[in-house]
Amino acid sequence: MLKAIKFKGRYFADEANLEVFPENDRLSIIYGKNGSGKSTITDAILKATGSTAIEGIEYAYVYDESGSVYSDMADIHIFNEDYVNERVKVKEDGLKTIVLLGELGGLEEKIQDTELIIEAETKKNKNLKTTLESLKDKENPKSVAYCRDQIKDGLSGDTHWADREKRIKNFRKNAHVTDSVMDRIIRLQPKESFGTIRDRYDKNFVLLNQVHDDEAEKLNT
Repeated sequence: MLKAIKFKGRYFADEANLEVFPENDRLSIIYGKNGSGKSTITDAILKATGSTAIEGIEYAYVYDESGSVYSDMADIHIFNEDYVNERVKVKEDGLKTIVLLGELGGLEEKIQDTELIIEAETKKNKNLKTTLESLKDKENPKSVAYCRDQIKDGLSGDTHWADREKRIKNFRKNAHVTDSVMDRIIRLQPKESFGTIRDRYDKNFVLLNQVHDDEAEKLNT
């Protein structure tokens, strides 16, 4: 059983030795006016139990009836002002005042924190939904549909890919710019510059025209 407390610090400039629970009584009362050191005693006990958050207490020890250091620290519970502030919350609302005890004391704060998180996530989701809707708009330059339309326009018509494909394959009409054609072109990753590729294309195209001309001449003769 806890029988004595020895400590030094704060109000107690000299080492203090306090006996508690004399004659194995279950109740030991320590009283005094404000500022007399009552809170220091409770903090000293907390310090002795291993709490590292106690400031101003140089050292503190608790002893059992044999004078040995008390070992059952888990049996020691401090219900001081800090405990009350942390675990007892009073929500005043006229006659409907509510007192929350223990873990419920922090429940309201947790609820408020959760509500703030929900509000932030709701706003975030709303912004994402707005962004998604805008990306579905074909008139939006950042949308996939808009970009594909621009690519299709760039590939279609005379002097573009459709026309060149017609001349290469000797079609009568410009080639069709289908989704598969666009996907294939989009996936291309040329390692050469545009100028180099264009020069090689022009040379090969001249050769191709010569071949077509030669074949046409043979057919005519």
